[in-house]
Amino acid sequence: MVALIALVSALAVGRAPARAAVDADRRRTPWAAGCAVAIALLGLATIATAAGRAWTRDTYLLADPVARRQAATGLLRLTRCQVCFTSRHPAVDWRWLTPNPARGAEVEATARGATAVVRVRLEGDERSRGFARMRVDFGDRSFTDWMGIVGERDVTHRYRGPASRYTVAVWLQLRDGTVLVKRTDVETEAPA
Repeated sequence: MVALIALVSALAVGRAPARAAVDADRRRTPWAAGCAVAIALLGLATIATAAGRAWTRDTYLLADPVARRQAATGLLRLTRCQVCFTSRHPAVDWRWLTPNPARGAEVEATARGATAVVRVRLEGDERSRGFARMRVDFGDRSFTDWMGIVGERDVTHRYRGPASRYTVAVWLQLRDGTVLVKRTDVETEAPA
């Protein structure tokens, strides 16, 4: 719609001198015609939007905790904002988002057959969910990439070796740069 308004305005301004030469009695300036057209189109666009009742969206009206959780999830996925910049600071990093009460994690691993589920729950306060980045080593020479965690996260892994006891290690990177390692054991059955 903005491009259409700009195009029509440019055409009106471009044609205004030609009309002024034909009609010398009218002393209109070229910008006045362009402004009149732009205002008319803007008014029509406003009326069309109001008639469609699409004034707001639920995502514009999020509660603060929900908005912070979604922002943390998005920043953790990217590591840092790809389009955010200011004149004084580099691109926004997930560690800048506050409040972030994460100070540790509880790690629990359960197995059904040869498939294990590693659940990581961040320790923090009850008012807001903490967030961090984590990496899981499943103890069989396979591991995940660094990934974001907001509150808690489950990671599933299928073991290919014989029934055994594996030590799962979770690296947790906190906002202040601290990296914690939590370990737990999981016993699997032979894959079917």
